[in-house]
Amino acid sequence: MDLVRLADSVRTRRRALGMRTSADLALAAGLSLRTVAEVERGANLVGDTSQRAIETALGWEPGEMVRIAEGGERRREVRDDIAALRDILTEMDELRERAEALLDRLDG
Repeated sequence: MDLVRLADSVRTRRRALGMRTSADLALAAGLSLRTVAEVERGANLVGDTSQRAIETALGWEPGEMVRIAEGGERRREVRDDIAALRDILTEMDELRERAEALLDRLDG
């Protein structure tokens, strides 16, 4: 099992969901920080109950952590696409605001 690969996937997904720290994920999963930190360091796969709690907090299907650790690809979820679209819309709004401010300066 590739626990480093799993650790990278967990950290990436956590950040994509707006959880800045391992403590945020631990709180969302109802687990200790130590348990989540072990997963995020690639030190341990943790037990089934903890895996399920982390998968739920990350919006993953049951068994996703094992699938990733065994080299499989994570299933793409609609939630991922929605999150990506929200990010794009946010960026577009920010760009629109900057463009409007620039146009105001040019007009003024």
